[in-house]
Amino acid sequence: MEYDIIFIVGEEFFDHPLCGTAILKRLLETNGFTVGIIEKPIKESEITELGKPKLFFGISSGSIDSMIRNYTPLKKKRAEDKNLNYNETVPDRATIIYSNWVKQHFKGSKIVLGGTEATLRRFTHYDYWQNRLRKSILCDTRADIIVYGQAEKQILEIAKRLKENKPIKGIKGTCIFSNTIPEDFIELPSHEKILNSKTVFCEAQNLLTNEKNLAQKADTRYILQYKSPEYKTLDLDYYYSFPFKRNVPDYMNGFQFSVVTHRGCIGTCSFCSVSLTSGNKIISRSEESILTEIKQLTKHPKFKGNIDDLTGPSVNMYGMDLKKPNALLNLLRKGRLIKGIKKINIRSGIKFDLASKELIDELIRYHRFDTIRIAPEHINKNILKLMNKPGDFHSFLKYVEKTHGKNKLSFYFMTAHPGSGMKEAKELASEIKKLTNAENVQIFTPTPMTISTCMYYTGLDPKTKKKVYVPYEYSEKKKQKRVITSNSEEHRVQKLISSYGYCSRRRAEELIQQGQVQVNNITITIGDKASEDDIIKINGKTIRKPKKEYFLLHKPVGCITAVFDSTRKTVMEYIQKNVYPVGRLDYNTSGLLIMTNDGDFANKVMHPSHEISKTYLAGIDKDITQRQIEAIQTGVYLKDGKTAPAEIRVVNPKLVEITVHEGKNRIIRRMLGKLGLRIRFIKRVRVGNLTLGDLEEGAYRELSRSDIEQIFKH
Repeated sequence: MEYDIIFIVGEEFFDHPLCGTAILKRLLETNGFTVGIIEKPIKESEITELGKPKLFFGISSGSIDSMIRNYTPLKKKRAEDKNLNYNETVPDRATIIYSNWVKQHFKGSKIVLGGTEATLRRFTHYDYWQNRLRKSILCDTRADIIVYGQAEKQILEIAKRLKENKPIKGIKGTCIFSNTIPEDFIELPSHEKILNSKTVFCEAQNLLTNEKNLAQKADTRYILQYKSPEYKTLDLDYYYSFPFKRNVPDYMNGFQFSVVTHRGCIGTCSFCSVSLTSGNKIISRSEESILTEIKQLTKHPKFKGNIDDLTGPSVNMYGMDLKKPNALLNLLRKGRLIKGIKKINIRSGIKFDLASKELIDELIRYHRFDTIRIAPEHINKNILKLMNKPGDFHSFLKYVEKTHGKNKLSFYFMTAHPGSGMKEAKELASEIKKLTNAENVQIFTPTPMTISTCMYYTGLDPKTKKKVYVPYEYSEKKKQKRVITSNSEEHRVQKLISSYGYCSRRRAEELIQQGQVQVNNITITIGDKASEDDIIKINGKTIRKPKKEYFLLHKPVGCITAVFDSTRKTVMEYIQKNVYPVGRLDYNTSGLLIMTNDGDFANKVMHPSHEISKTYLAGIDKDITQRQIEAIQTGVYLKDGKTAPAEIRVVNPKLVEITVHEGKNRIIRRMLGKLGLRIRFIKRVRVGNLTLGDLEEGAYRELSRSDIEQIFKH
């Protein structure tokens, strides 16, 4: 079959109103066009499977930018993160890759770009993953046109014009190349000017909008953006009335019976891209349209009475454009009365600063799936101002907890946003520890074309041009999140400096008194505290907690188990590492000695409650008797109490192997001495699952991951 249009998309296609490509396919087919779908192609050859379309290829990475899909906020590949169940196969910069494949195999074919990736890269933008400015994605793909934001009207108009062999210039909601700028266009600073000035980048950022005709020069041509078309309630009612099969892939289970209520957002949060994708105006479906869809769902063979979600960008923005008071409340109340409906869940987030008490009461009473989700994002006033996040979170929280009790809300927060240092992260951490259900604390990701990303790249607030602190180092970003999500205790700074192995505690105190120590860029005084998550600098140089290390040393006779001694040889002469011994072997005892800088691991090995066994070989001066064996097995009375029962194996009459599960000082030597046996030598050969093997005296080896895990499992 020869299709009119072939969509190549970087996500799984499913015939459901939550799938944007499905809506476009239904719309085009309703208007007489044939549409083929190639989903998530891995190999270049896969894009040739449906042949060449009569009109155009529609290319999109999907609803998520492929770089955000494939990488964590710290630029780690999600596929390589063992803690994530990640099995995506979308290439980096999927829109560019797919376009180049089409150019290679179908020369002369029209290419229409759409989706989030193309929308947010339509002008010069900062690319976080390459840490540089990139030109419009039109330049990288050599596509014919970009459909930005909502796409139904544009894609249908493009199809009609190409079918009639008409030019596709001048379509609202699209971007194209042009050699000139029409009169009614606002010119953004050129790509070249932006490259040379971060202040100019801020000026360009302030001009970005979907509501105006914009132009930007890149090389010798201009990128023209035709302002977005006007979408209305009747349009959305039409698009969501198509007879979708509503089958969903596994990852969408739990959302099969969700109902979209509206598009657009009036929040204009600095870090959010919705205003540049869905627009900053609310477009609501009519109440009748939504209730009709809910009634139809009750007839679906798999429907069991629960609407999974009423969804939109902040569900309580529904109806703000309809000029009907309490539009969402009225919709919910009517929906609850529909025959076959047990519950209408609200799983999407609400904008708490716009939520009336009446709405909150009703959502918690009738529509709470598990919790009502809100996104305060931060609690520091300066950061909230940079984020453009209004609202009195504490008053909102106080009302909900007083009226409905705790555990009714869950919260989403963000750290490492421009303006956030360790001080602000600690402030947020202190607040979060008072909350239950702080579900998600994410590290800010600079997505293309947002105001926050402009701050991140320039270090300036684009509105005021004033400098903004930006945490650029990954180490600080991780520390900010760690201080929020961990339960790290605070200690006096001199103790931390000493524990890091930088110097003695007394020397650290001297450095503090001399004003040479800073914590989170603030000079401290004696008595100040910090945690391991804080950034400590001495003379401007950051000191760090050393990497945890674990070694097994074969201690020889003739040295003491200590880090330092002014007169005697210590075990540290055999291992030049920033570690210390776990437990003790006396001067005349040889064998297995664990060396580490991990206090938790050391405690696990030494503390009697963990009952980690230690096994020793002991050479004695005469044959051991049955009475002596039984005494060791039942317990021997010493000055500090009776020993716990031990295991003993007679290797030969003058060589025994004894396994103990307690940590009394010099226990083997004292037990055997109490029983009248003189010691020729003692050698520890095993601790838990660890053995010496063929390790020579004075040598050491690093413990493996499995060695360490076995100890921690005790």
